[in-house]
Parts: sequence; structure tokens; C-alpha cells
Amino acid sequence: MTRLTNEEHERHRKMILDPMKWPVMWLPLKRHREGGGYDVAVLGTATKDEKQELNIFINLTIFGSEVGEVEEKTYSDVDALLDDGWIVD
Repeated sequence: MTRLTNEEHERHRKMILDPMKWPVMWLPLKRHREGGGYDVAVLGTATKDEKQELNIFINLTIFGSEVGEVEEKTYSDVDALLDDGWIVD
């Protein structure tokens, strides 16, 4: 997993917490895979509250296409999501 710089972390954090800037109702996310390539997901929780739990849907695109078995995962807050390697795509 690639570690974000403080600047990158803050840039992704700001985008996640500003749903009015999202391209569609779900925010596309990606995470680097160890062997190369990316996992994809969408963020389904639109909030400006930095302590709000966030739900993502792994293997789902913003177009509703499944690229594998869809898994829902909940993070305690935006920093936990970023710490797990997810970034804005």
C-alpha cells in the first residue's frame, strides 16, 4: 500500500468531506493492490461531518457496474478510510 503524504491525505480528505464537489451521487474511490493495479469502490455516505461513519461499496463503479463480488464496508470516519489505503479516483 502506498503511503500518502500529509498534503495528499488532506486533499483527499477535503474532497471526501465536500459532497457538492463530487462528480455524481457516489464518489469513486480506488486502492492500490500489492501486485499492481487497483481495487475500486464507491463512497455511499455524503457528509461534511469528519466524525461520521462512512460506507463504501467495494467492486462497484459509479455507473453501477459490478467488477467482482460487491462488499459493503463501514469505516469509523474519513481518516480510517484513508488509512486503509482508499483515495479519491
